[in-house]
Order: sequence, then structure tokens, then C-alpha cells
Amino acid sequence: PGKSYIDLGSRVKKTKDQFLRWFNIDGSGMGNSSGMRGFKYINIPNNTPLKAFLILITSNVDDDRGNNKWKDKIDLKRKKIIYYGDAKLHKTKKAEDWQGNKIILDIHDDILEGKNEFIPPVLHFSKEKIGFMKFNGLCGIRNVERAIHFEKLYKYDKRNSIRDRNYKLDLDIININKIQLDWLHLRRIDYRQSLTKEPKAWTEYISNLTTKT
Repeated sequence: PGKSYIDLGSRVKKTKDQFLRWFNIDGSGMGNSSGMRGFKYINIPNNTPLKAFLILITSNVDDDRGNNKWKDKIDLKRKKIIYYGDAKLHKTKKAEDWQGNKIILDIHDDILEGKNEFIPPVLHFSKEKIGFMKFNGLCGIRNVERAIHFEKLYKYDKRNSIRDRNYKLDLDIININKIQLDWLHLRRIDYRQSLTKEPKAWTEYISNLTTKT
């Protein structure tokens, strides 16, 4: 945690990219877009609808934020992150219709039902400047709840506003200093075999997850 990695938007091996290239494998990768990225299983264990793992990105670069009014909160000292889903103000889409939120709600359903085995690990990064991603830690999703803020219809109109709804994620930063990429790659290809490389801190977090919800 705390280290920055090169993000050039390319997985081609000859490039210096340390982000897309490190995480993507054939059959399971992420596009070059900010926000919430889920990595699918190549061999799905027990027909789980969940992703193998997630990458969540908080961008503090103005060009990336666009019309995103939701501001994440990263507290490294307390090992807590408040992260908002990918819903944006839209005429027809509900908060549940956005792809990132769909992924999160599936995870939350399994947590509430005590189905912890396939809960995916979360890697959180922050983008402080173009071309670099800073790793803030391996995280677990402790809670998911609805959130709203009031969106002004017009910039200088203080009276008229509408409710913009989203989901808020409470993340715990797990106390681990190093993540092996082999674990994340193998998790997608052979889940059972990946358990031999699973960090002890993650195993303990998942086993105690029910008591935290």
C-alpha cells in the first residue's frame, strides 16, 4: 500500500504499463475506464454469480470526474474507505441499473445470506495524476447502503433540485503489506488451487464477515 504504479491504458507486454497488463489475463480483463471494475471467473466455481475480484478507483483528476458528484473518503490511518457506486444522474436509469452497482449488490446479497466463500477481494486505488495509480490496500466490503445527494437542476437555482440516488460502500482496509498477483490470476482459473496462495489475513476477514454485517 502507498506505492504508485504506471497506468498507460495498455496491456501489451512490451509497454511499461503496470496496471492493465498486470491484472488482465486472456479471458478475464478490464477495460481502460475509471471507477468500478469486476474481473470474471474463467472457470466459475459452484456457479457463483460473483466476480473473482474487484478493482475500485477513486479519481482525484478533474478530467476523469466528469459529472460525478460523489466524493469518496479514504482514511488510511483508521483503515476505512467510503466509496460510492457508479450511478449518475439519469432520466431513466435507477441506481440499481448501473453495472458497477449490480456487481456490488450481488456481493451484498451473499454477505447478508452468510454465503461468504466466494466474496471477492477488493483492491482500491486512487488516481492523483494522469498516468499513475496509487494502491491503498486490499479491502473487504463491510456494508452497503443507499445514499442520496441533492442535484441542482440549474447552476444558480437554489430552490429547485432533485434527489440523485446511489449506493455507499463501507470498506475495511485489511492489514496486509503485499498482494501476490499469482493469487488473483489463479483465483480466476482454478479457484480451489488459489486457496493455497490466499493471504491469511483475507481468509480470516472472510471467516469473520458475518459478525460485521
